[in-house]
Amino acid sequence: AGIFLEWEGPDTNYVMRLVPQDALWHQRGPCEITGIPHITRPPCPGPRWALGDGETCPVTCDKGYFADGQLERTNFSVTCSAGVLSDGGSRCEELLCPAPIVVNASDASCEEGPAFASGSSCTPKCLPGFRAR
Repeated sequence: AGIFLEWEGPDTNYVMRLVPQDALWHQRGPCEITGIPHITRPPCPGPRWALGDGETCPVTCDKGYFADGQLERTNFSVTCSAGVLSDGGSRCEELLCPAPIVVNASDASCEEGPAFASGSSCTPKCLPGFRAR
């Protein structure tokens, strides 16, 4: 009885090896990584959906989202420690563009509101008696 898992890859010189049963059990953990919002799926290379104690994994933000809201950063690392997942305070945030200031427009010059998502459009919202050209 029990689980048998065989693995073949670069770390085994492409020779099929049996993974010991005790390697499949984590004393503390695992930490699920499926609950992190706005990251690509599967979250970790492998694909991996959970980390064991002491393991770290780089995660990538979904399209239109950026690590800590910084345009240059699209990924960060998460670590499992004592069964608790830590992201170091990082998260994927959507960058919003402020609506442009337009003469003869309402306070929010876009139908979408005072801000709109990166990559989306702003539909002009004019004051009564004016139209967009």
